[in-house]
Amino acid sequence: MFLMYFTERPYAEIPEETYKTKGMRSLLFSNENLEPVRAGVLYNRYFDENLYAEEVGFEGLMLNEHHNTPACLGSIINIEAAILARITKKPKLILLGNVLPINENPLRLAEETAMVDCISGGRLVSGFVRGGGVEQFATNSNPAYKRERFAEALDFIFKAWTTSGPWRWEGKHFQYRVVNPWIHPIQQPLPVWIPGSASPETLVWCAERRYPYVALATLLPTTQDMFKIYKDAATEIGYETGPQNFGYLQRVQVQDTEEEAYRAGKGFTYSEAVMGLCGPVNQAWMEPPPSGVPVQGGAEVIFCAPHPSGPHLQPDDLRGGAGELPDPRRHAQEHRAQAAPRSGDATAGHPRHMGQQRHHQPRRHAKEHAPHGPGGHAGAARDLQGAGTDRPL
Repeated sequence: MFLMYFTERPYAEIPEETYKTKGMRSLLFSNENLEPVRAGVLYNRYFDENLYAEEVGFEGLMLNEHHNTPACLGSIINIEAAILARITKKPKLILLGNVLPINENPLRLAEETAMVDCISGGRLVSGFVRGGGVEQFATNSNPAYKRERFAEALDFIFKAWTTSGPWRWEGKHFQYRVVNPWIHPIQQPLPVWIPGSASPETLVWCAERRYPYVALATLLPTTQDMFKIYKDAATEIGYETGPQNFGYLQRVQVQDTEEEAYRAGKGFTYSEAVMGLCGPVNQAWMEPPPSGVPVQGGAEVIFCAPHPSGPHLQPDDLRGGAGELPDPRRHAQEHRAQAAPRSGDATAGHPRHMGQQRHHQPRRHAKEHAPHGPGGHAGAARDLQGAGTDRPL
C-alpha cells in the first residue's frame, strides 16, 4: 500500500453564482476572473498543505495539470514539482501526468523531469497522460494524432533518460538532429505510471510495455473490467500481473466524526459537480473526434459528474469518523486524499486524520496483499519498463 496526498489546487475565490451565470466554467470561462495576487496566496497555501501532509505521514505528494480552468491552478506541474523537490525531504513526488500530446518539445520534458529527480534526491514518479479534450482545444493540438503523439513522445523521453548521447531521433511527430541532454535522472529507470479513465487501447498499450496503470476514480465494476483487459493482455505476452501493475484514485474523506466526514464529503462532491473539473462543460470539448462523437447543431452543455443537482456521495467514496474506515478490500490499492475546498477547517483536519490514524487500517491490509509502492515489484511481473525494451524475468 502506498498512500499519497492530492488536491486539484483550485482557484477557490469565484462566487458560485458567477459560475451559474456564465454557464461554462472551462475553456471559455474568462481569465478576467482571476486576481494574480490571490492566486499567489493560494499557490503558497497548497505548498504548505503538502508540507503538512508530509509531516503527518503521507508517503507521496501528487500533482496534476489542467489548462484554461479555475478548477486547477497547476498548469505546469513540473514547476510545482521542482519546488516540492526542494522544500520536502521524504515523500515521493508523484506526477499524475504531463500531457504529452499537447507538448511540442518532449526533450524539454525529459530534462525537466530529470532535474526534479536530481533536486529531490531520486524521489520522482513521473506519470504521463493523453489529456482530455479541453487540453487539446486550449493548446490548439489536433486530437486526431493524440494517441500517436503520446506514444512517440513517451518512447523518446524514456530513451532520453536512459541512453547516452549524442544521438538522433527521426519520428513521425518529433525530430531532433542532436539529442544529448546533460541531466539524467538519479533513478535508472525513472519510475513511470500511466493514469487513465477507461480506454481499452491504453490498457493494452500499458500491458505491452509493462507500465503500471492507474484508474482515475472510475466506478468499481468498470475498474474491474479495465484491470481484466490489462491482465489478459499481459497473459498473452507471457507474464503475470500483480498489485504493482494497478492503481486506483479513490475519494477519501476523514474527520473527527462520521457526521463531519459526510458533511465535508458532500461539500467536495457538490463543488466538483458545479464548479470543479467535472462542472458544466461542453460535451464536444471533453471528447472531440475521433475519440468522441461529433455534436450536430450546437453542443449540449452537460454535467459529467454524477448527481449535478445536489451534493450526493457516490457509493464508492470512502468516508469515516472516529471509527474505522470501510473495509478497503473492495477498493483498489491506491488512495487519493482529496481535501474538500468548501471548508478550511475540513481541509486541515482531513490530512491530519488520514495521515496519523485512519490509513493504518488499509495499510495493515496492504501488508498482506500489496506491500509494494511505486517502483517496487513482486512475483514474476516486471514494472516500470521502458517502451520497446526487454528485460529478463
